[in-house]
Amino acid sequence: MTKFEGHEEKLKRYIFDATGYMGTMNEIVDHVGQYYTNGADKWEATLKMEIPIFTPPPPLAEGANSSEKRKW
Repeated sequence: MTKFEGHEEKLKRYIFDATGYMGTMNEIVDHVGQYYTNGADKWEATLKMEIPIFTPPPPLAEGANSSEKRKW
């Protein structure tokens, strides 16, 4: 029987099995956090196994200048 190997070279030695589940999961979570766009959010979502809830900013004030719009 052949072992499963993923597509990412850096994760080749990590596989899911009965004894190494948490170690493998931690390596995948760390990899996602380091190498993916918005990795910190994806790291937290993968670690907690839930979709994060983001609070939107308050509405932009009417008549806001370009600096305020950019910050918003």
